Amino acid sequence: MRIFNPPRNPWPRSIWKANIVIVFVLVSLGIASISRLATLVFAAAGDLDPTFGVNGKVTTNFFEGAGVDAAFATAIQPDGKIVAGGSTQNPVTNSADFALARYNIDGTLDTTFGSGGKVATDFLGFDDSVLAIAIQPDNKIIAAGYAIDGFNFESAVARYLSNGSLDTTFGNGGKVTASSVNMATAGAVQADGKIVIAGWGTGPGADYDFIVLRYNSNETLDNSFGNGGKVTIHIGNDFAQGMVIQPDGKIVVAGYDGNSVATSDFALARLNVDGALDSTFGIGGKLTTHFAAGAEAVALALGSDGKIVAAGFAGNGGTGDQSFDFGVARYNADGTLDNSFGTGGTVVTDFAGLGDLAFAVAIQLDGKIVVAGMDGAPDNEQFALARYNADGSLDTAFGTGGKVTGPAGEAQAVVIQSDGKILVVGRAFIGSETGWDFVLLRYTVPADTPSGSDITVQSGNAALTFADVSVAGTTTVTLIDPATVGQVSGGFAVSSLLSYEIETTAAYTGPITVALVVPDPISEEDFNNLIILHNENGVLVDITAASPARNYATRTIYGTTNSLSPFYVVRKGQHISTLFDETKAYKGGSTIPIKLRLMNGNGTNISSASTVLTARGLILIGGNTSSVVVDSGNANPDDNFRYDSALGGYVFNLRTKGLASGTYVLSLYVGTERSFLYTVKFEVK
Repeated sequence: MRIFNPPRNPWPRSIWKANIVIVFVLVSLGIASISRLATLVFAAAGDLDPTFGVNGKVTTNFFEGAGVDAAFATAIQPDGKIVAGGSTQNPVTNSADFALARYNIDGTLDTTFGSGGKVATDFLGFDDSVLAIAIQPDNKIIAAGYAIDGFNFESAVARYLSNGSLDTTFGNGGKVTASSVNMATAGAVQADGKIVIAGWGTGPGADYDFIVLRYNSNETLDNSFGNGGKVTIHIGNDFAQGMVIQPDGKIVVAGYDGNSVATSDFALARLNVDGALDSTFGIGGKLTTHFAAGAEAVALALGSDGKIVAAGFAGNGGTGDQSFDFGVARYNADGTLDNSFGTGGTVVTDFAGLGDLAFAVAIQLDGKIVVAGMDGAPDNEQFALARYNADGSLDTAFGTGGKVTGPAGEAQAVVIQSDGKILVVGRAFIGSETGWDFVLLRYTVPADTPSGSDITVQSGNAALTFADVSVAGTTTVTLIDPATVGQVSGGFAVSSLLSYEIETTAAYTGPITVALVVPDPISEEDFNNLIILHNENGVLVDITAASPARNYATRTIYGTTNSLSPFYVVRKGQHISTLFDETKAYKGGSTIPIKLRLMNGNGTNISSASTVLTARGLILIGGNTSSVVVDSGNANPDDNFRYDSALGGYVFNLRTKGLASGTYVLSLYVGTERSFLYTVKFEVK
């Protein structure tokens, strides 16, 4: 039987989720002598990524034994780590609690987060669930959803520090509830740090309405927004499910209006920055879209062109569990349906004549749309994805005819990584020993590389132009942990989201022009200090190109090389200087005093007690094995370096007990920044 479905509305087939999508712009390139024929064999677009988890799949059980764990939301941190949220069945109370898990880029649990990579949080002693996740610029994690007080649903928001502990400066011990909203189904953090959640609750009449709340960064409601921080939007009987914040600060909310799928319509509304309905959108700031047999919008995404995509499920005239198909609509910036998409702006997709429910949507840099959900009857559900071209037609290069199904389970959220790979989270019944678990799947998206001259291919934030391709193939970009490179000469900071392994099966002639789009936020000064390093036979070579010139407007930096292997984007200027003997081999079990100074671009020591350095983790070079950083004694609480005024720098007493012999890289952050990390190297014998 189907169990532990977080209730979303009066109809049992609807399942909660929330989706936040960040879209970057990729520019085209040009240019490009050395001949190279690769012998690599890659998966096709839509195949599971073998570099993630076990053959592309990760499952997570929160408590020992058979319980019910379900992931409904995901977000990617500035350092590339993956946060998944949902609910877990507390084995003591048997009720559901907020559940968060954090994963490294390769899908392993990040043991620096919570307990073994997992965190469970109770609110009011009854059922709670995360339905949306947003990451603040300082890497604090916002989780929003619902809590039950015994009788009623309330929206619930929790804020966590980067180590997984609750942020006690937020609300009541890190938690906030609001009875005016039955539950928060979507959430986002504005550029100014204010927190926006959307959901639904009882309106002035007997019907439900969209409700949007905006909190200041300290959890108090923002009185400059709506009525005391709250906006109620009435269309009919309305349930908000998804939300995006536009670059201009306007807030778009999507859901549905109606009393059953057969009588429901997609419903959208857009608010100005102050919470007033935007009269330039739809009719008075609101709109509905009718599908022939009814529909419910569950997810929302914003394209780089300003167009808005809503996804959910549409009735197909059938009965019971076979009565739904994927439903997608695309709108122009003013709320009118985009007639260049599908039929009059809408698309309905059937998988196999069974019940098809879409819960998540994301837009690739090339404008293709990925929709994720489930296909099948109850107890036989399987993950289901569809990818659409910009005109709404199914992309036949993806999966089978544009669709991918399996393994068993339900997809609830989807996000596009900076390398272009598709990450999906959800839940599945794994077996009698663990019950229902979090499930994460990652799909490959290799770029077709045709033969010819000046061939440009792109994947995520990376694009390459080959001078000549003599034999066609595919090119794959894979995000890697920059700590695996070892210490970058000069102690400069390495970008967490722009370290890639790039490979191709095509036979090509170089040089190759590489273009990497740098995710925001980044200042123009920092952008101008970026260089691209290329790993050439173990030596890091600066391949940054003067032409084409870097472009801050598009956040694009260029490099020229003759071969493909790992690339790293490094920020010059501020750097670390080591004050311990990195050439010494330290005895296993000993304590290594890692001593550093923080320097500016002119070589001046800028170390101070007010700037905090935090250890991120250890990697064994060659074995690529991650380890938790452990300090000796209590000198380094919260994995922070201790500032030593006599030294004019920082100290971390690193314990090596349990570490195998070899060369290690310790990675660390400076201040609250997480988009770049610094590395130091040491050896254990």
